Amino acid sequence: MRIDGQNVQAFDLLTRRIEGASSIRGGQRTNEARETAPSEAAESPSANFAETLSDFVSDVNTSQESAESASADFADGRSDDIHGTMIKLQEADIKLRLLGNVRNRALEAYREIMRMGA
Repeated sequence: MRIDGQNVQAFDLLTRRIEGASSIRGGQRTNEARETAPSEAAESPSANFAETLSDFVSDVNTSQESAESASADFADGRSDDIHGTMIKLQEADIKLRLLGNVRNRALEAYREIMRMGA
C-alpha cells in the first residue's frame, strides 16, 4: 500500500488546522504566527510538528516502496534474501500502522479542541 498525494494533502490540511487552532486565544485568532520572524517560525512547536509529520510521511512512503521492491525482486527470483525481504515488509507494516495511529490521535486531539471552543 502506497501513500498517495491525497493522504499527504490530508495530513497537510490537518497540520495547518492544528497550527491555526494553536493561535486562537479568547475565541479570536491572533496574527502572532504571521508576525514572527522566519527564524522564530522555523523553531516554533507547530512548525516542528508539521515538519516532523511531513518527514515521517515521506519515510513511511519510502519504506513502503522499498518493501514493495524487495518483495517483487524476491518473487521474480532476482533476490534470494527471504530474511531481508520479510524484515523490510514488517518494518513497512509497522511504520504504516504507526502513521495511522498518529493520524487518529491527531484527529482526536483536533476534534477535542474544537469541542472545547463550542
